[in-house]
Amino acid sequence: MTDLLLVHLILAFAIGGVWVTVVTIVAERTGSAIGGLVGGLPSISVFSFFFIGLNQSATLAAKATTDFPLILSFSCIFVLAYAIISHKGFLMGLGSSFLIWLALVTIVVLLHFESFTLSLLGYFIISPITFVIFAKAVRSTPLAGVTSRYTVAQIALRAILAGSIVALSVLSSQVGGPVFGAIFSAFPAVFTSTLWITSRTRGLEFSKAICKPLMISATITSGPYSVAVRYLYPALGIWIGTIASYGLVIPFVVASYYLTSPKRQWMSAQPKRIASTAAKP
Repeated sequence: MTDLLLVHLILAFAIGGVWVTVVTIVAERTGSAIGGLVGGLPSISVFSFFFIGLNQSATLAAKATTDFPLILSFSCIFVLAYAIISHKGFLMGLGSSFLIWLALVTIVVLLHFESFTLSLLGYFIISPITFVIFAKAVRSTPLAGVTSRYTVAQIALRAILAGSIVALSVLSSQVGGPVFGAIFSAFPAVFTSTLWITSRTRGLEFSKAICKPLMISATITSGPYSVAVRYLYPALGIWIGTIASYGLVIPFVVASYYLTSPKRQWMSAQPKRIASTAAKP
């Protein structure tokens, strides 16, 4: 079992590293709107639920979805906090966001929260409220992409950073039981990696601009994915259940694209695409 878990962690490291690297490159080349859309698609949750099912059982993986919608809404608060506080500096914004997220998650753990119905209710209440607050409190204009050239070292650094965060999330979900499985399945690992890398390569304002589409995409797609996993894993198994669950999310991906479309958000301002010859790590 230990050897099998190690193999799965290596796979999570590799897949997660490649995924986040692709997301950040897409964001830099296509702009903050599309980059945020891609970054918010189900990823950590897919890896976590799949590997819980693979290492333990489809039933336990389904049980790990119990608190997921509520924790997902906390991840939206994480993004909101970063967007509001980051003007004081990247580390201040990210650190404060983590503290807020951790405080909310700690409350869930201490209360032994085990109701999927209440978790969904919290998701449907907190997520829209967070989005409304974001729209009123944060002024963020979608930014265009740039053309950049990347060295092998830059790509490798991104993959190692992102892969490490993803693997840690998967490991925590494996050893902590269903509650911690839900917590770390909704852990904002991709958010963290994406914000850090884009702030380094495009600056603080770009990482701030990517927050809104990240929030929209994650809220609209990852929530329904967890619901699909809860019912399809026990019925279809983890392999077909994963494919079917992601397939059911496709209409929500389309809705996310509509809401984050650059054509909708760039009606009043059309920033010019600028060229860059190199990117920072």
